[in-house]
Amino acid sequence: MKRFYNSCTFLLFFVIYFNCNNQPQIQPIEETRIMMDTFVTITIYNNYFTNEQAQHIIEKAFAAMTRVDTLANNYNDSSKVSLLNIQAREGFAEVDPDLMYLIKKSIEVAELSDGAFDITVSPLIDVWHFDAEEPELPSKADIQQALQVVNYKGIVIDENRLKFADRSIKIDLGGIAKGFAVDEAMNVLVENGVRDALINAGGDIKAICSELTEGRRKVWIRHPRQREELYGYFQMDNGSVATSGDYERYMMIDSVRYHHILDPNTGYPAMKSISVTIQAEDATTADALATAVFVLGPEKGMKMINQLDKVEGVILFPEENGIKHIVSEGLEDRFQKVE
Repeated sequence: MKRFYNSCTFLLFFVIYFNCNNQPQIQPIEETRIMMDTFVTITIYNNYFTNEQAQHIIEKAFAAMTRVDTLANNYNDSSKVSLLNIQAREGFAEVDPDLMYLIKKSIEVAELSDGAFDITVSPLIDVWHFDAEEPELPSKADIQQALQVVNYKGIVIDENRLKFADRSIKIDLGGIAKGFAVDEAMNVLVENGVRDALINAGGDIKAICSELTEGRRKVWIRHPRQREELYGYFQMDNGSVATSGDYERYMMIDSVRYHHILDPNTGYPAMKSISVTIQAEDATTADALATAVFVLGPEKGMKMINQLDKVEGVILFPEENGIKHIVSEGLEDRFQKVE
């Protein structure tokens, strides 16, 4: 029996407590749109803007996210990354500065994770057809053929240009672009004087706080197997969080879960983790590291997290008796599991 699931529900979310004694009045102004294949909510916690001013700023923040989407969306044939995938086959092609930043950042995470995060995984994604109406397992031969060109080291960069060492290489920025879009949107808010805000793009979260919400935010991680349940939480005033999970897009075949987070070394879905939540200063880093750690698994993934400055994480992984978790050193005192 085969079933396919494609969920755009939030993988994690914030809860903020209002009307506390001796706390200043908060007037949250927010808007939610469907962008980048998920729900995106931008909220300003406000006692200094009019509604009209706040809405105008939020509109500009959404425009920044739209620009990133047109830059890095592989499913848009006219996006800059789609055009680059064609041009870089023939030789060096000039690259938009923001697109180059994303590619260089991706290579940096690839090197940190020994290739667990690899933006040249696109040929494998094409083979798996997760977005097909009736997805099915690819053949071993097709997977092996795609694996031959999955290698981030085949991206050759010369200042503001790049080319592919193999004509079959394609890059996919799906594991990092959403985080970058969140960062760009928050930059717009800050540049326009916002001091307290939250952006949630389908589980990629960035927050800044003022005295209005200080100490009043909790990041809740959803239970990966019980849709209406929560697994745990930690407090966070400022920073970014991203989660990668095997329950976002997957298909069930003969009681086996085949999800969309592929291991660039094997060509198959990474099976050592169930859910990985990363906290970092910026959403771009958190987004990419969440995928890298998921592929590495709990042991190697947590070792990498604990070696990185200003990065924390929670890894949920399968064991014979159910789901277990491990928490990075800097989160041990803040993370609470729901009992």
